[in-house]
Amino acid sequence: MAQATQLRTVKQLAAELTKTTGGFSEPSLRWLLFNAKKNGLDRALVRVGRRLFVDTERFNEWLEAQRSERAA
Repeated sequence: MAQATQLRTVKQLAAELTKTTGGFSEPSLRWLLFNAKKNGLDRALVRVGRRLFVDTERFNEWLEAQRSERAA
């Protein structure tokens, strides 16, 4: 189970990713999350009531898997 320190709101994660990678705006991240069941990102999502959080560790694992799939 994800620790609370690993959970980010969509807005928080988008801000962090924009600083570090420059490639994920909030709208692009929301599109990925909307299609999470299709792209496999749903395992990184945690819902608490109506709030949606992203487990950063699992998100990074998913991101690395995307890189591996492209290389293959």
